[in-house]
Amino acid sequence: MERKLIKQGGGGYTVYLPKEWVIDNGLEKGDIIDIDIIGQNLRISQKPEKRKKSEICLEISGEYKDSIRVLVITAYRQGYDIIKVKISSKKQYNILKELIEDSIIGFEITSYNEGLCIIENITEPSQEQFDNIFRKLLLNIEELFEFGLMKMKNPSRKIKDFKITEKRIMQYDNFCRRILYKYRFDRKSSSLLSFMYKLGNIQREIFYANDVSKSYKFFSNATIKFMEDAFSLFKLLEEMILKKDMHKYKEIHDVQNELIHKRLKKLLNSSQIKEKEVIFNIAGCVRNISYSVSYALSYII
Repeated sequence: MERKLIKQGGGGYTVYLPKEWVIDNGLEKGDIIDIDIIGQNLRISQKPEKRKKSEICLEISGEYKDSIRVLVITAYRQGYDIIKVKISSKKQYNILKELIEDSIIGFEITSYNEGLCIIENITEPSQEQFDNIFRKLLLNIEELFEFGLMKMKNPSRKIKDFKITEKRIMQYDNFCRRILYKYRFDRKSSSLLSFMYKLGNIQREIFYANDVSKSYKFFSNATIKFMEDAFSLFKLLEEMILKKDMHKYKEIHDVQNELIHKRLKKLLNSSQIKEKEVIFNIAGCVRNISYSVSYALSYII
């Protein structure tokens, strides 16, 4: 859609908004709108308090937790404020209730009647909280590494349930993706979304490494050192994305090359090291850190 700029006195310019957009969004003379400068583009949107709540209706078939999770979380990430879900059993309701509590910030089930469950945005943080939530996400992934190292260094020690940290990571990750889908449409946001996909793989590998570690009563010093260096590599990635330091990519590449192409083979070929499954997960984490660098660079540059 093209519009011609109209020059005003004092050097300003005006442009006509599409009448259909104004009507569809319930805007009137004197209303305030938001204008965001995104690179060479402008984004015009309603003020949050005027914005009409978006909604979607989903229908659940079956009682598989993973399929229900994918359906509802996808709708949440896409930015819907009201998610109506048609269900047919109490078990589906319980799965849905647990999912909302564990994976989504600020949404609650507000109504359940005659097979229709309504999930609404009640106390969700504002989009201005994105940077804070993103930092919390990274800090909680750090916590997963720390839990793993504590367990490796003292296998008999009882440590805090790392699955609680995993739940927080899911909440923060889903919130950040929702904000990027709903409010940000520039190239950098697309790169950040791709980066977050790899970030999800990183935390998943460390989660599985921690989970598998529970079945071992001893860890070699070489495995512990491998985990420590993977943690240091993650901190380099974290510093790169938060400080927008593009020069970290060379250091990340060098460390990853050392871990995967030199030390991993020795660890897997050693007959004295039994915790091979844990090593595989740590190596998966290292690879995903390496894969994420290109997306981090696209976001930074």
